[in-house]
Amino acid sequence: MLRTSTLLLLSLLIWSGCQDDYTCIPRDTLAQFDDWSSEPGTIVPDDLTVRYAPDLQDQASYRIATQGEYDQLATFNQLADCADCNFPAIDFDTYTLLGYYFTTTCETVSVVKYSRIDENSYRMAVKLVDPTLCDNAAPCSRASFHWRLVPRLADDATVSLESGRSYFDCDCD
Repeated sequence: MLRTSTLLLLSLLIWSGCQDDYTCIPRDTLAQFDDWSSEPGTIVPDDLTVRYAPDLQDQASYRIATQGEYDQLATFNQLADCADCNFPAIDFDTYTLLGYYFTTTCETVSVVKYSRIDENSYRMAVKLVDPTLCDNAAPCSRASFHWRLVPRLADDATVSLESGRSYFDCDCD
């Protein structure tokens, strides 16, 4: 009993001596994201692996509606010597492929929702959730595509692409 109490007291002293001395305030630049629902019939093409795309920059968006456009993306990746890229068959009579490209920290998790706004308008939203605080900020960055197969869109359908972040604003000094 005495040994257990001593270990508990020692652990408490060590833990209390390691507390961080900063304040963090949660921030959310896309708070309405949580109220949006995802449209039924949306598929995450897990086996689609793309590393390169024309005009690639942070927050670039892609709408691929034909086999020809998809083949161009595949060829672009082959010419860039992407050994691990994979382009599974997609039925473009049934689906449209939407993509959104982001650069984030290593710790960031992305959540994607695709929803109908009205008869001919849709929204694809990406929320980047960054759990890092002062002492464990990720020292690296990563880039990734967020792809969704959605039921075939009419040629005149509009898709708004929105993004936001959920993070901690810390006074780390």
